[in-house]
Amino acid sequence: LYRIRAGHVIFATGAVEGSAVFPGNDLPGVMLSSAVHLLLHRYGVLPGRRAVVLAGDNVGYTTAWALKDAGAEVTVVDLRSDGGWPEGFPVFAGSTILSAHGRRRVSAVSVGTAGATSGQKVSCDLVVNACVQTPSTNLLAQAGARLAFDEALQAFLPAELPDRMWAVGAV
Repeated sequence: LYRIRAGHVIFATGAVEGSAVFPGNDLPGVMLSSAVHLLLHRYGVLPGRRAVVLAGDNVGYTTAWALKDAGAEVTVVDLRSDGGWPEGFPVFAGSTILSAHGRRRVSAVSVGTAGATSGQKVSCDLVVNACVQTPSTNLLAQAGARLAFDEALQAFLPAELPDRMWAVGAV
C-alpha cells in the first residue's frame, strides 16, 4: 500500500499462490513454484532431478526452464490446450495431474484430462504447482472497491474502484 498524493492510494497487494488439488498433493516433493524458485535462486538447491511442472500460465514455463537450466529432466503438464508450447521438454497439453504416487515422497504422477479416472504414469521425484494465482483483493474490498468474478481467471478482480484509488500489479 503506497500513497502517491494526498488522498490517492495505490494497492499493490499481489497474488497468493495456491496448490492444485489432487490425490497425493501432500506428499513430500510436491511444492509450489515460488518455493522451487527460492531453493534454486537463493540457496542453489535443486529440489529434484525428474520434475513434472503443472502449468496454468507462463509462470510454469519459467519454472520449467529454471529447473532444466539447473540440470533437471522436466515434463510440463499444461492445463491449457491452445498450443504454442516452447521446445525443450515434453508437454502434455490440455491435461492435468490426476494423482501423485509414492510412499515417503513422490515417485510418479498420473496425467490425463480433467475428470478422467486413469491416465499416463510419469516418473518423477518433484511435482511443481505453477497453476493457481489468486489476486489479493481483501484490502481493496475493505476500502470500497467492487469486485467481480472473472470466469477465465477463476478469481475475483477489482471491477470498480473508488475515486483516487489504483490497483496495480498482480492484484
